[in-house]
Amino acid sequence: MVKIHRLKGDITPKIASSFKGSIAIDTEATGLKIPERDKLSLIQICGEDGEVYIIQPDRNSYKAPNLVSLLENEKILKIGHFLRFDKNALEFFLKCKISNLLI
Repeated sequence: MVKIHRLKGDITPKIASSFKGSIAIDTEATGLKIPERDKLSLIQICGEDGEVYIIQPDRNSYKAPNLVSLLENEKILKIGHFLRFDKNALEFFLKCKISNLLI
């Protein structure tokens, strides 16, 4: 059975360190004109264990150091559909540089 976790702002350090191998990632935004008009509104990640994390970022600060540590972790492969948009949105709003990305 899939377990879904809903979080606001960021994942915990424990969650960030629980991922091994790869994650599936997807984002939702209010539109496709980032950053001119649209904001990052949802981040979804799923690890190899099937646990799903739905993160609603803090749209005032977009501070998420634990999520950033996961995205920048070279040992974790990031997989998703049309990740060019997701990568651009995440890097712009979270001020990070995603590594090991399968586009």
